[in-house]
Amino acid sequence: MKNKNNRQANDGIDRSSINALAVASQVAFGIITPMVGGALIGWYLDSQVFHSVPIATLIGLLLGLAAGIYGLIRLISLLS
Repeated sequence: MKNKNNRQANDGIDRSSINALAVASQVAFGIITPMVGGALIGWYLDSQVFHSVPIATLIGLLLGLAAGIYGLIRLISLLS
């Protein structure tokens, strides 16, 4: 009889599914986080520095998207 503290490593869990979930969450956070950060920095610049229409917000959002895509390309190259 097995002790609960000495369970086998797999316990019926498919490791490839866990790895796929980890990669998917890393892709999502890797794209969303720079976009939100760029938009927040742009919003701050628009509201506090330039007092303008949301040009800096849009530029920050696009730069964040570019940074997220660059990170995604690096992740794909590491996984290949």
